[in-house]
Amino acid sequence: MPDGAKSYPTATAVVHDGHIYLFSMNEVGKRPLVATRVPLSGLNEPRKNLQYLAADGSWKPGFDPKNAKPVMAKGTTELSIRYHRKVNKWVAVMMGPEHPTDRVIFRTADNLLGPWTDGETIYRFPEMKTDAPGYDPDVMCYAAKEHPQFEKPGELVFTYVCNSLKPAKLVPLSHIYYPQTVRQPMPPVN
Repeated sequence: MPDGAKSYPTATAVVHDGHIYLFSMNEVGKRPLVATRVPLSGLNEPRKNLQYLAADGSWKPGFDPKNAKPVMAKGTTELSIRYHRKVNKWVAVMMGPEHPTDRVIFRTADNLLGPWTDGETIYRFPEMKTDAPGYDPDVMCYAAKEHPQFEKPGELVFTYVCNSLKPAKLVPLSHIYYPQTVRQPMPPVN
């Protein structure tokens, strides 16, 4: 992909229906999430076999972010997308679309490529609460992702990490930059 593309297929990957789907946040406009895919039979030459979901809904060779169809109107650089058989829905756990954000949202879709719900807030980062003891305005949290392999029936498990906007603070803030795990009831799915 040429430099300056401003969209790299790295946000999350999903194996489904004979393909690996690679999602990315397109760093233009409202920063939509767009989709690419490679057939599993073509993984030995991914560049040759890469396709993107075009604005007209067809799959086209290569990757042209300017002409890609948004899968989600507002994306994020890291998220998880997993299929949940018990509810027959695709579930996305991700950061809120505003930047910076202090929340994790839960979105669902009947189809991997959408349409996706707008999402509901399921968690707020305690590290970013201004009234919390030890609050530091330079701390931001990100990278919310679900881990269904650790879930019990009826629960949702996800992780996130926090960092400092001022790297020199990472030494005295030793509790920062370690993955945090959240275990909570599965939100209702419509």
